[in-house]
Amino acid sequence: MYGIFLFNFLPDNSRSVLRGVVKALGMQMRVMDVHIVQLVINVFANWYFPFYLGMGLWGIWIAKTITDTFLFLAYVLKIYLENWDKVAKESVERQIRDKELILAALQKGKQKLFLEKEIESKWNLGN
Repeated sequence: MYGIFLFNFLPDNSRSVLRGVVKALGMQMRVMDVHIVQLVINVFANWYFPFYLGMGLWGIWIAKTITDTFLFLAYVLKIYLENWDKVAKESVERQIRDKELILAALQKGKQKLFLEKEIESKWNLGN
């Protein structure tokens, strides 16, 4: 049992790392097809190995390993085939947009702080 657990370690962790890369690149919607295929493979494998072949718990681990390996390889392929010029351009645009939003929020914060101080000074003058 430990053998299949250790064998599953590499695709499981690699898949997790690549999921972060996919999120960082903003590719979540572009890998949706991979997740649909992964769901079909997962359901089939979790029926086929433990029940149809009668492998029980071993079959569940084998199905998980197959599913994780598929997802890892699909992520690698999607990331490799990604248009990196487009990703870089989107990243720069996102950085500029985020910077503008932060500056606008800071500006609103300064205006709010100024108004709060002005109101406080009026209240203090009235006393």
